[in-house]
Amino acid sequence: MTQNSNQRADGTLVSPDPGRGLAWYQSDVHSGSDGTGHVRIKTVLWDQIFGFVPAVGLGPTNTFHVGFWFNNPEDAAPCGFTGFTPLNGEHHAGPLAFISRPDAVNNLGPLCTDPEGPGVCNP
Repeated sequence: MTQNSNQRADGTLVSPDPGRGLAWYQSDVHSGSDGTGHVRIKTVLWDQIFGFVPAVGLGPTNTFHVGFWFNNPEDAAPCGFTGFTPLNGEHHAGPLAFISRPDAVNNLGPLCTDPEGPGVCNP
């Protein structure tokens, strides 16, 4: 889960790139040679996922976007990627492979399903 997307609802890129902001590593998704895969995550993801760090003054911050990263940086080398990102369990992952887009009306990610609800989906 991530706080920010680098795309608008219509798919155009946000410039400058806002970065992913606060992000949560949830799990690896392993796929077969046919491209199918699955993972079971038992946690609260809809409407209420957030993080906070009082020691640095970061109040509750929602993370309503979904992103997927290449687990191994070498898997993205044929695409011209060099280096690594910290977004896997070993903190040595490849680049972002997918990120959700915000809703065109409320600018929130897809993990906020009820923005008019009892205040849990505040941007």
